[in-house]
Amino acid sequence: WPLMRKVGVWVFLSLVLIFVSVRLPALKGADSLLPADDAEQRTASTNPLVMTLQAPELRRRPPAPGMPNGDHSSATGFVLTGRGDVLTAAHVVEDCGVITISVHHAGRGEKVIQAHLVQVRPDDDLALIRMTQPWDGGTARLRQGTPRLGEEVMVAGYSLPGLLASSLHITTGIVSTTAGPGDDLNLMGLSAPVQLGNSGGPVLDRYGNVVGVVMGKLDAISIAHATGALAADVSFAIQGEVARRFLNLARVPFDTAEPGAPQRSSEDLAALANTFTVRVDCWSDPDIALGEER
Repeated sequence: WPLMRKVGVWVFLSLVLIFVSVRLPALKGADSLLPADDAEQRTASTNPLVMTLQAPELRRRPPAPGMPNGDHSSATGFVLTGRGDVLTAAHVVEDCGVITISVHHAGRGEKVIQAHLVQVRPDDDLALIRMTQPWDGGTARLRQGTPRLGEEVMVAGYSLPGLLASSLHITTGIVSTTAGPGDDLNLMGLSAPVQLGNSGGPVLDRYGNVVGVVMGKLDAISIAHATGALAADVSFAIQGEVARRFLNLARVPFDTAEPGAPQRSSEDLAALANTFTVRVDCWSDPDIALGEER
């Protein structure tokens, strides 16, 4: 019996060590953030459906008109705090030499503010950047919980920079699915159209609360080549709960939904989004970026 007890203890300890060696890295990965200087490139998924998200929205964007060799690309973000914290998608700020935030004022041109990368979570495609000066505009509110299937939403962003108007663009639709490709519950599908430049922008409910962060869309051409069928315009966003978790881990304060707030008209929602949605510019050459500041 003493020998059997010793054998049982060793077996138990061995199982504990195996569990720790297998589970600890996974648990760490689920809750860890990468500081800006340790940020790694987002790993492409081997799932064919997920890979189509990388064309065009997750793939490195082409240069803006007049910018040679891919020195500049633009996307969207939204402001969270008065100190200038901005949430955007991680792929938006990948390999940036300099990051700038552009605020468009109707009839008054643009104000450009330098920013720097603070935290990044490649697995969730989220990044936190911070302006170099305080923010005196509006700040976004994040809603708790998952949007319902069929819920009406509005997407705000700076679409097709250099081709369309430089002001904020608004599209509307519904939550078309509460999961992404491969039943990824960190994502949701949208019927609201998104274009190049929308990545990192807010998805708003009818009350003006952020319920998601635009990630990308299916590439209809790639889907057609793979399946022989032409896919509808399907966009995807990172769930708001994932963004809330990211911000809590990064210890960044943010406003939450106001209880009892009334629903807003589309016009009021667009006006609200315009107070905290900004254009995020990624520059590979610091000299060009600093030369473009106004």
